[in-house]
Amino acid sequence: MRLGVLLSILLILVADQASGSTYGFTGAWPKGFRILCQDHPEQCQIRTVAKPVNYLQWESTLEDVNRAVNRSIKYRLDVEDHFDDGPEWGDCDDFALTKRNILLKRGFDPSNVLFIYAHLHGESEGNDHNVLAIRTDHGLKIMDNMTDEIYGFDRMMVDWAYMEGIENPKAWLSAD
Repeated sequence: MRLGVLLSILLILVADQASGSTYGFTGAWPKGFRILCQDHPEQCQIRTVAKPVNYLQWESTLEDVNRAVNRSIKYRLDVEDHFDDGPEWGDCDDFALTKRNILLKRGFDPSNVLFIYAHLHGESEGNDHNVLAIRTDHGLKIMDNMTDEIYGFDRMMVDWAYMEGIENPKAWLSAD
């Protein structure tokens, strides 16, 4: 029985490694992101890296999208870690995906609109958080469902953080 479990885990790790994931935290990339890639493979394709966004030019758009999505989705923790676009209710990953898809429709390059998976400082283990990071000429800017303010990554109070790869979305990298 134990040998079977160990072999199953080994096969999962080999399959994940072959699919391009990076191990920096338990479970490779966040489970919800893995499901997103299975359901919407176009969200997870290798991409060319664009020039970072001109923050001053797009600041008001980012603020408007962040505020609108934060007000349109009612927060509720979903038991299944699943990224949904534009739900009536959802948790942080649903907010992040909805914001991402709106920005992509407005012409943002996918290499500039990235998910961050983090453990907030002072929170209990397993209470992790997803936000959307925008690559700008003023550094990473964070769109968070916990505030309408767009803030710099340096202001995130986290114990650890991993960000979706800029070129390869399945290669998550340490962001701290």
